[in-house]
Amino acid sequence: MAENRRQKPGIFTLSSPLQESVDRRSEEICGFLENCSFCSKEFPKNSDIFMYSYLQAFCSRECRQKQIDIDSNLETLRIKQVNSSTKQIYTNLVKNGGF
Repeated sequence: MAENRRQKPGIFTLSSPLQESVDRRSEEICGFLENCSFCSKEFPKNSDIFMYSYLQAFCSRECRQKQIDIDSNLETLRIKQVNSSTKQIYTNLVKNGGF
C-alpha cells in the first residue's frame, strides 16, 4: 500500500560533494579526447588519436613528437639546474669549512 503513495517534492535537495567532484573529474577525463593537446585542433570523428603521457591526446604523430621533445628538453634543463645547484652548495660548504 505504501508503494502506491506518491512522494511529495522536497524543499531541500541534498547532493554529495564527493559525487559532484567525481562528476567534474569524469568530465575532465573525457574532455581530453576533444582537442589536440599541442595544437588545440578538434579531433575529427573516427580519426586516429595519438596518446602520450597522462591524458594527453594528439591529432598527429608530429604534434605528439613536438610535445615529447619539449618535455625532454625541460627535463634536461631541470637536471642541469639541479646539478648546478648541487655544485654550488658543495662549493659553499667547502669554502665555509662544512667539509
